Amino acid sequence: MCFSKRESIASFAIGTAINIAVAAIVWQHPRYRATRLVRLATILMWQFALLMQIPEAVQWHYADRSKTVPPAVNPAAYWLNLLQPAVAFVGIATAVWLSSPWLRAAPVALVVTAACPVLFTVAAAVHFRASMRTQPDLAPSPACTHLNLHWWRHNLRPFLGLYLAAVLSAILLLPAPQRYIQTAVFLGTFALANAVYSCGVGSVWCWSIAPASLSLLL
Repeated sequence: MCFSKRESIASFAIGTAINIAVAAIVWQHPRYRATRLVRLATILMWQFALLMQIPEAVQWHYADRSKTVPPAVNPAAYWLNLLQPAVAFVGIATAVWLSSPWLRAAPVALVVTAACPVLFTVAAAVHFRASMRTQPDLAPSPACTHLNLHWWRHNLRPFLGLYLAAVLSAILLLPAPQRYIQTAVFLGTFALANAVYSCGVGSVWCWSIAPASLSLLL
């Protein structure tokens, strides 16, 4: 993530271990039987966000050695970051569809809710080539020592609100009280990253959600 290769790897390993442990508890404990699928889908959402640590660790590995970063790292980070709303929506919507009769009885609600993730994914696809030309890697800039998810500073900046709305459209499909808990976790970590750091916020946020799935045990 934004600090070093070692911390990127540690964040990914610790977060993944937490997600596996929480998934095992959710799968086995009778308390979660009725909401098992939606909780597992939400764990998938947080795990996908953690995958950003992989290209970020690779970026640090080459940057620390003053070597050219492999060209696949920049697009990999781009799509792992910007497909987060789509993955969250597909996973949670599928789980809710399979386990909750109300969504199957109201397919229009599903179509309307899907609008934000679809629109954001289209925007990401449209701006992909321009974003790759803006900067060849995630290297920190002289003004910021954190990794630079440069598309949020340039090409995708006008779509930040749509990104937030797209993730929330997935979370709000969850049954109560998890829709409120996960909304608080998502917005709370995002607000904290913005409050504490003046740059590299996207990278910081992807690190800060490593323990997020613990909230699914509530």
